[in-house]
Amino acid sequence: MRFKIIILVFIGLHSILLAQSSATLELNQQLQTANRQDSIHLLEEWAWENRKQSTLEAATVMEKARDLCGDSLLYYELNRKLAIILFHSGRIAKGIEVIGGSLNYFERKGNVEELAITNFEASFLYAENGNSGLSDSLLQRSKPLLLERGQADVLIRSYILEATNCFYRRQYQAGLERCREAMELCHMPRYQSFKPSVLRCWGFLEMQEGHYDKALAHFFELLEIGADAYTRNHILIQISTIYQFLEDWEKALQYQLKALDASQQLHLPVVIAYHLKEIGTLYLKQQKKQEALVYLQRALVVMEGGKIPHDLVGNILTLIGDIQQALTQQEQADSSFEQAIYHYEQIAKAHDLTHLKDTSTLLQHIFANNANYMMAELYFKRNQLDKALEKAKQCITIEKRVPDRKVKQYANQLLAKIYQAKGMPEEAHPYYAAYLEIKSNMVDMEEMRAITSLEQEVAEAEHPALPKISQSNLYLWVLILGSLLAGLLLWLIFSQRRSTGLPSKAAPPETTITSMSSFLLENIQGEQDWSTFTQYFQQVHPNFFKRLKEQYPAITSNELNLCALLKLNIQNKEIAQLLAISPSSVRTAQHRLSKKISVPDHQSLRDYILLF
Repeated sequence: MRFKIIILVFIGLHSILLAQSSATLELNQQLQTANRQDSIHLLEEWAWENRKQSTLEAATVMEKARDLCGDSLLYYELNRKLAIILFHSGRIAKGIEVIGGSLNYFERKGNVEELAITNFEASFLYAENGNSGLSDSLLQRSKPLLLERGQADVLIRSYILEATNCFYRRQYQAGLERCREAMELCHMPRYQSFKPSVLRCWGFLEMQEGHYDKALAHFFELLEIGADAYTRNHILIQISTIYQFLEDWEKALQYQLKALDASQQLHLPVVIAYHLKEIGTLYLKQQKKQEALVYLQRALVVMEGGKIPHDLVGNILTLIGDIQQALTQQEQADSSFEQAIYHYEQIAKAHDLTHLKDTSTLLQHIFANNANYMMAELYFKRNQLDKALEKAKQCITIEKRVPDRKVKQYANQLLAKIYQAKGMPEEAHPYYAAYLEIKSNMVDMEEMRAITSLEQEVAEAEHPALPKISQSNLYLWVLILGSLLAGLLLWLIFSQRRSTGLPSKAAPPETTITSMSSFLLENIQGEQDWSTFTQYFQQVHPNFFKRLKEQYPAITSNELNLCALLKLNIQNKEIAQLLAISPSSVRTAQHRLSKKISVPDHQSLRDYILLF
């Protein structure tokens, strides 16, 4: 299988090289007879025309044209164009670095118009890189002058730019208003070419607002009217992401596969590897481990011989190791984890955090400490508990100087697991308590159950005759009690049906989520059944509906029913059947309700309702 994958990848890369060779053959023939000035013109023209189709090659060609100019005005004009091509290839940071040279030159020479144009282009690069403050500053310097000089396209491009900056500042409504203004101008013939850029920005903003249907409409329209390879690839990723939010794994996979096809035109192995990794992850979501393994291994092959992005490779190897471990291929899993550790070590070494004196490169330090955490987790998976303990404690120490709530949260959780595995429950408790505190009473229920179960096992091993109930075991008792109450609720519904002569099946003998779901599906069939269900639900949870209505007066009766089913931890598929709607409609309803009642971004509606 691996040999076949290597052959397929080799054929694919060979085809790309052939396409590139044929694309530049004519250009090379023309350059053989051209003088220096004509060569500059030919190279510039070819690079600019191919900036969206063959971005890597276009960047190389534009760089050659620029270098033929010497230290001149034309050099820095081409330098500006090179920065835009780098943007289309996804190398935004490199584009910012390049355009900085042009900014310095035009400012030094006092060339006001060229400086304004360069400021305007730089503002787009900074906006795409998330630096909305600097982007706005450059826009304010350049926009008035360019409008005064009659460059009408500046108006609509500035709307798009302002909307992009609103996106990064999370001012989504303001950004949407800018998009509407831009789209009104796009109806004019001279501005129609900007419609794809407006649709792209508009879709992103609607997506952030949770308006997935509107976002998909904008993205699909964009694909229909046509887009360059870079934009098409990016949009297909966003469509796939929306379907992941909606837990529609099949459609998410479908559009990730389309994104993979689009990425072939970009000639970027790292982008192709990213898509292969995402496809593998989506197969994992569907419990298709063998299919996932094939795509993840292909991702590694694609990157062989190129510049290795250690974080991506480490992530892929970790996923491969997890699958191999699940398939009881422990030896292969250990090898994958060991290789992953090597790549995370390279990230950490690139930014030595042990003697950190300042936080001038805060994001890089956070990125490196994430690598430390990943190494700790991998050591734990390999049962190398002492190494895992050392790395996890190092994460906590560094986090005090470079705050990162996510690393702190998971490092504390991992330390609790390590001490439990070492048979030291007393040492584990402070770290678990710290983990719960960071979560601010919004604990992931599955993780919580796993740790409390582990604590019980250790306690029973130490004192088989008198097992201790620690404070954290209290959560387990709450869950057990909740299940018993849910079982009682179902029994009451059954009893009511029997006493009123309604046909019914016996209540489930076990209070499992599966049995509760089946029972409800078979017994709730109409408005009267919902009314009966509500009456007895209120007897088990007497203040649940009351508190919801008091805290959220605008909540509807259908939304209350949804909350009740979530309180019973009924899964989305069964909720869809009970409410007679599609699973995607259930997910949409949950998302809208979470916005309506202001559920925190880092918590799901289900967890919020379970703890309400």
